Amino acid sequence: IFFISQIRIVIFLQISLWEWHSIGENYERRFGYKPKIFKLLDKLGDILEKRIAKKIEESNICPTTKPKK
Repeated sequence: IFFISQIRIVIFLQISLWEWHSIGENYERRFGYKPKIFKLLDKLGDILEKRIAKKIEESNICPTTKPKK
């Protein structure tokens, strides 16, 4: 149950970061610049996305990828 809760939290966090990324893009289009907070959230989103992809590749969740040895 704890593991499922962690997955839900990570998924919710990733979705939230995607939304903030979209807000930052719209802000940049409208005003011509992107505030530093949106740049920071973009970097956090990239890091989280890479870590999720790495975990999936290392596990047996996705049958098309083979774990690295």
